[in-house]
Amino acid sequence: MNWKAPAWMVPFGATCAGIGFLAAIFHNDAMLWPGLWLFVATLVAANIDRFEKLKASSSGFEFEAKKVVEEARTTVVEMQLLAKHLAEISLSLVKRSARIGGFPAAQEEQIREKTIDLLRRTHVPEADFAEVLDEWHRWVLTDYVFGILGNGMLPGHIDQDAQNQWKEMRRRAFGDNRPSVDELTDWLARHNFLTPERQEYLADYAHYLRHKQHRRFDVWECHSEWPRLDAT
Repeated sequence: MNWKAPAWMVPFGATCAGIGFLAAIFHNDAMLWPGLWLFVATLVAANIDRFEKLKASSSGFEFEAKKVVEEARTTVVEMQLLAKHLAEISLSLVKRSARIGGFPAAQEEQIREKTIDLLRRTHVPEADFAEVLDEWHRWVLTDYVFGILGNGMLPGHIDQDAQNQWKEMRRRAFGDNRPSVDELTDWLARHNFLTPERQEYLADYAHYLRHKQHRRFDVWECHSEWPRLDAT
């Protein structure tokens, strides 16, 4: 068989798979099935040359399929990698869009759960989920730090040194050296901001750091509205 797939076919198929994956997350059936069927058709067309020969035997026609099976396994692994990358991208976009309005917290959580469900159905190993969700958790922890520090509202009645410390803790919120619970507690206490309400926010933050789950999701939904720091 002399068929050779053109160079554009593989990226085109990956794009179709990506469209289908995102359409499934957002319940867009009009895009879901065309995207998936185009991907399947492209996958078959791109690999048709791998059916090396068709031969006659006493039992009829049969494919020499051993190589095809091995390559199909490789294709499954590649599809799982693609699913992981698409999941990371879609979850990252959801969280980044929150910087400019984005989705309500409850809808974000639904998208996360549906994305993980799709990964399970694609048979992506559960051990890989932490990598997929890494940036998601970073944004959640960043928003906890921002909320505990009064979001974007600079506290009043503190000196320049304290203001610089407040800005520096916010700056570190997304990194691996994000402010710890003890660091935030100490700073809030030193400046008379450690109210019972703020202590509960700190407990929520500590819980998410340990378990990657919200302790009080109903409170978390309003994290962007947590009040400015006011001295007790």
